[in-house]
Amino acid sequence: MKPKHTTLKTDYYYDFDLLGLVAPIKEYKVGWLLNSIEGLDLSKEEDIKIELSNDFILRISNLQEETEFRKAYLLKNKLETGYSYNQYLLPELKQFDYLLKLKHKIITDWASDMLFEIKKITEIEYVVKIDLEKIKNKENLLF
Repeated sequence: MKPKHTTLKTDYYYDFDLLGLVAPIKEYKVGWLLNSIEGLDLSKEEDIKIELSNDFILRISNLQEETEFRKAYLLKNKLETGYSYNQYLLPELKQFDYLLKLKHKIITDWASDMLFEIKKITEIEYVVKIDLEKIKNKENLLF
């Protein structure tokens, strides 16, 4: 008798919003520009490291702000790898240089407010709110 192969399916709760930014400038400059938005204070943190089963480690460069009520992560979409080929945090969104992950416990529409403010920054060429339901690799954002 042939063994059955089953697939583990899980449903995660995505309690954050995601903005995609096109800004072909250095990460520290993007952080500095975003910190000009009132109330936002991003600072450089140690790379987020995710170990995969084949001894491959994903290193995600990021700036963060975390308070009692909210969290903001500016994530570099292009990963820091030791390989010569390009790796992306979200390969289906490689047109974006940065991803801004926003989570707020009180303000329900913080992402829309941030989107409005970021559009005023001329050095950021394009910003859009991303529909998480349409993202295939959204599990990469669960950390």
